[in-house]
Amino acid sequence: MRRFVVTGFGLICPLGCKVREVCKKLLAGESGIRRITSFDVEDLSARIAGQVPKGAEHFCEEDWISTKEI
Repeated sequence: MRRFVVTGFGLICPLGCKVREVCKKLLAGESGIRRITSFDVEDLSARIAGQVPKGAEHFCEEDWISTKEI
């Protein structure tokens, strides 16, 4: 049997990027599926999606991915 250590939990999903925040929203019955507002959807048949929220308290790709990769 091998031993291992869990050092933390992390997630990135349409409900948020912090475990407590996502759990709270799940227990409240919230959905991460919303109308797309971050880009033009005129030419698309789908107008809703589960987009990862961006911003200071949400996911900032610069914290994890180099500018070149973004």
